[in-house]
Amino acid sequence: MDQFLGHWKLVKNDNFEAYLKAVNVSLLLRKVASRVTTYEEITQDIDHTCHLKLTSTFTTNTLTFKLGVPFKEITPSGHRMKTTITIEDDKWIQNQLADDPTAVDSKVTRRLLDMDNMIATYEAGDVVAYRTMTRHKS
Repeated sequence: MDQFLGHWKLVKNDNFEAYLKAVNVSLLLRKVASRVTTYEEITQDIDHTCHLKLTSTFTTNTLTFKLGVPFKEITPSGHRMKTTITIEDDKWIQNQLADDPTAVDSKVTRRLLDMDNMIATYEAGDVVAYRTMTRHKS
């Protein structure tokens, strides 16, 4: 977990708008989300409670969780998910199971390319997207 802690800045999107379409995000939100720079802050408390704070020009969304323990998530697009985050083989795996009829199951896998670069792979159905991030000094 420690290797993922810190501040991250989005530097590149590949096929992200198609992923957003696959998870039923509206056209307007897809256009905005696929073009705006986002930041991720990953922290962990002494009791192993983790926080993933996603920030962009238009929204801030924070997930609070313990690794391996399912929790309820409301995505920035308003979909309800039952989410579990684990660390497996040096990868941060976020499984999102749809918890409402308009939501779609999704999986996000984050892995470090090196200590300052991370790639997140987004999967929904047969659509795969990639977001590349660099470690950012806040």
